[in-house]
Amino acid sequence: MAVSFQYSHEFKGKRADEVYDKVMPWLTKEYAKNVVGTRPASIEAIHGSHKTMKGWKRNAKKKLNFTLAPSQSGVAAFVTASPTMANSSDVAHMAEDARLNWGLLAEECWAAVDGKDTTENAERIKLEKADLVAKNREEGKKMFLFGSLGVVLVFIAIFAIVRVAHISVPYMVCVILVSMCGLTAFWGATKMRSK
Repeated sequence: MAVSFQYSHEFKGKRADEVYDKVMPWLTKEYAKNVVGTRPASIEAIHGSHKTMKGWKRNAKKKLNFTLAPSQSGVAAFVTASPTMANSSDVAHMAEDARLNWGLLAEECWAAVDGKDTTENAERIKLEKADLVAKNREEGKKMFLFGSLGVVLVFIAIFAIVRVAHISVPYMVCVILVSMCGLTAFWGATKMRSK
């Protein structure tokens, strides 16, 4: 499943080459790799580090494709952020977190081009992110609780079936049920730690 997110910004009173010349040093400051540009229309780069364990975080490895086009009031800038193959399943599972984290990254770029500390849109994204973190923690607690209880209940049920009813339970049934409950608890713990 291909996952990508697109962000845009309007730079009023600027030319495409000016925006291009400010995006490039921002990418350098961000330690972007494999930066390839076609002045003044497009830039491609790999941003982030493979050391970031959670693929949806700000500094997770991702591909950034910038497109700059003249508009009526200046320059319309677009950036598409796509996870690397190694991070794509993580990002698909936590897509809303990735959308917000990478949206804040794009807003940092736009602010750097405008010579500002932040943008109005960044403040809105931060509020959305705070709401999402609270929601994830609540969902994570439920998943962790149900997954943990599931593991315990599966063991109790198997023990009861084998000891009381003297019926043998196939080994794979035990492994599958415990694995499903364990994964639910694991993803719950991951959601609780979402930031």
